[in-house]
Amino acid sequence: MMAKNIEITLISARDIKNGDEKNIRALAVAWITNDPNNNNSNQRTPVDTTNGGNPIWNHVITFTLDKAALKQEGLLILEIAIYTETTSGEEEEIGHISLPLMGFLQSVRSQFGGKPVSCQIRKPSGESEGNLDMSVKMDFSLKRFLKNLSKKKGVHGGLLGAHLLVLAAPLL
Repeated sequence: MMAKNIEITLISARDIKNGDEKNIRALAVAWITNDPNNNNSNQRTPVDTTNGGNPIWNHVITFTLDKAALKQEGLLILEIAIYTETTSGEEEEIGHISLPLMGFLQSVRSQFGGKPVSCQIRKPSGESEGNLDMSVKMDFSLKRFLKNLSKKKGVHGGLLGAHLLVLAAPLL
């Protein structure tokens, strides 16, 4: 089985706050946890210095999943952290998103038809902190893999799908 590519465009975030929201210099960092070959290291957007609490990136990141990673199925987690760059150049986390990767991709493929989605950002305390808008493109062979995976009994059941509907919704 050849490696499969996932292209995620981190479009923007809305309604994030961190003290003075007009002075937020936001960036996003994305990675996949539990990748057995650790192929998917942190990928970053540029810092948005002009839009404060509503940063716009339109930045594409690409992850590659090989055969070993695809065997992990429910263990792969897409992590996206939103940071603000302080005046001293340090990064302070504003919030975070953790999504079971295969379930998220199945939802994007089947329920949202490839349209951009909005996911709720959570502060380290667990409170809601705005939304992250993103879109996903995947290899045709990965779409076929996900379709076959969803046909397997007991894999990524209805509870996961219901959980993702709460976290991710299509942008209108």
